[in-house]
Amino acid sequence: MLAAVCGSAMATSFGWLVVVWVGGFGWEVGVAGPAGAAVVAGVGVVAVVAMQPWRSRPMISWVTIWLAAIVGRLLLTPAAAYLLYSAAPLGGTPLLLSIAITYVIVQVCEAAVLAMHVQRVT
Repeated sequence: MLAAVCGSAMATSFGWLVVVWVGGFGWEVGVAGPAGAAVVAGVGVVAVVAMQPWRSRPMISWVTIWLAAIVGRLLLTPAAAYLLYSAAPLGGTPLLLSIAITYVIVQVCEAAVLAMHVQRVT
């Protein structure tokens, strides 16, 4: 799960930089993408560590714990994004867009990892 979170955030960050380079956007837009991806990855890593995926649990517990982690991310990601926006001179729109795109991609990748695990176990 950690690899899915970090890998998908890094891939999104790389894709953002490619789009910025091809589109000829400014420095502020270019920095906002990796910064937003880092926020989502950081919150994602905290959520995965809090889930403790190395512990053995009944399958029904995993779904509940994963949903609790999603709710935790939904609460922590905007707070961390606001702190980053307040501390660094980044544009609000590119930062929000990069966080939203990265968040969706990370959730999809993590759901795929969890689904593969459930399929393997059942």
